[in-house]
Amino acid sequence: MSSHTSAILIKADLSKQHMKLFKALGLNGAEIGDMISFEEATANDYEGVAIGTVDGWTALWGNTALYMVDDEGLTSIAKKANIFQMTLEGTSSTAGFSWWTGGTRIRDWMRQDDKVIKNDGEPLPEEKTAFAKGDDEQAVLQILSKLTVPFKKLEAIEYQLYGFDEEALFGDE
Repeated sequence: MSSHTSAILIKADLSKQHMKLFKALGLNGAEIGDMISFEEATANDYEGVAIGTVDGWTALWGNTALYMVDDEGLTSIAKKANIFQMTLEGTSSTAGFSWWTGGTRIRDWMRQDDKVIKNDGEPLPEEKTAFAKGDDEQAVLQILSKLTVPFKKLEAIEYQLYGFDEEALFGDE
């Protein structure tokens, strides 16, 4: 594994509602930044969130900020839109995903260092083929492409970068 990124994909065009979306996810203090490429959006050298929309899906890419997302916010959004959430962290050999629909997280799976550490809900039909080759990172990306939008389309769009103040994310110390 070599990726170091997290993502949330929401089946809704939220391109004009970024601040409202961040608030719903419990991510306060967003400051607008530059437009960036997919490669930059999935890099691990920034502490913000990159957001873009393609084929009716809003994609958020990031690291630390996306770990701070409020599950109640995801539950609320999932009442109106399917959500795919994933984490890929090559340093710890971690790959995982969650699938939300109808306001409920119906699947939550994660493997770290060759040990399954989350396995809630029934396996999705897309998992059988995806995990057949034994590469968790590629399997999660394949599931993402099957449930949301093809990966090539996510790679082809530009993303709006938002930065977050540490105090806004983590609170006063």
